Amino acid sequence: MKTRILLAIVLIALLVTLISCNIFMYDNREIPPRQIPAMEHIYTKRLPDDMLGYFEYFPKAVLSGKPEDTSVLLIRYTTTETVNPEHNLLFLSRDYITVLSNDTGADPWYLMRHEQGLGFALPTGNTATRALYEINFSVNNSAILTNEYFTYGTNNNNISSLSTARIPLYDFQNKRYIVLGYNDTDLGISLYDSITTAFTSPVNFYDVTARLKDAFSFLDNSTYPNTSFWNGGSFSIEQAETLSIERLLLLRITKRSALTNLTESYLFLFDTNSSTIVGPRRVLVPLPSVLFKDDAGVPWVLQAASKDRYSTTFQLLDRTLAIKKKIVVYGNSVYPLGIQTIHGVNGLVFLTSAARWGTPTLYFSLFFLPLSKLGGL
Repeated sequence: MKTRILLAIVLIALLVTLISCNIFMYDNREIPPRQIPAMEHIYTKRLPDDMLGYFEYFPKAVLSGKPEDTSVLLIRYTTTETVNPEHNLLFLSRDYITVLSNDTGADPWYLMRHEQGLGFALPTGNTATRALYEINFSVNNSAILTNEYFTYGTNNNNISSLSTARIPLYDFQNKRYIVLGYNDTDLGISLYDSITTAFTSPVNFYDVTARLKDAFSFLDNSTYPNTSFWNGGSFSIEQAETLSIERLLLLRITKRSALTNLTESYLFLFDTNSSTIVGPRRVLVPLPSVLFKDDAGVPWVLQAASKDRYSTTFQLLDRTLAIKKKIVVYGNSVYPLGIQTIHGVNGLVFLTSAARWGTPTLYFSLFFLPLSKLGGL
């Protein structure tokens, strides 16, 4: 009898501890997955059975850039081709879910949010002229490009030294577009304001590669001096995020080895006003990073740190990329969509997919974490 009473006391104490720590166990049975109390459920959509073969795993998802709009576009490649692979687009919203064919002729990895919704950034005509287009959906469930928002080529921006590779970035919190330019030849990198061309701050990319070579690596340069992982000279920008008013640029730099099939990714945070660089910080989970400012105007970086089949753990990093907080989001797959304004409140939006235990069904859910709740985590 005493043993039962003691066991009951221990279980009650454990339950109280879990609740006080805002931690809930998710056993893959609840739809939508139960989250911490600070996290608000936006909506859940069941994927129809005829779509199940397409979206068990989504390599990219993009949230609308229009405030109060929680529609999402998901991408899944349907072939293993590395050049122009076939893919499906899944459009998800509170009221609608459908598979779209992509009639834009654009690489889906250049899909991005913009102030009116979703768009594709792509070359138009030749490599010297590029543009950001709005994407709409036709009645036959096809994605089409409509309104051209702006062009960002050498002739259009009147910048004689615009780098070869150009990536338009949209800063949702400051409602500004920035063009990131970099040159594959000398790894030079610069920023350009796509509207006024006044935001120009060259940053020497050699500083980044030097720091990468000093960071942890799969291979030892002293052992493989001529053929090592780091000496191949092939780094790429995998992701870029900007807070334009704060003059901050977040880069994820990735190194791949074609011979050994090894990959390493690192985060760098640039102060483009002073050209100072913070980093590198190793990226262990290949989910997108989110650069944002809280309600007090303090910059943060959200980055996934670990995941299993039930949840993903995210770290909140300060502007020195030091770990300050952790957030656990439950679901078989979790994808950080970035900042959105919902009911006039700014917060982080997460997309999760989860299957009810013992069934073939799949559900997509959106969750919202108000920035005002970050201090209580």
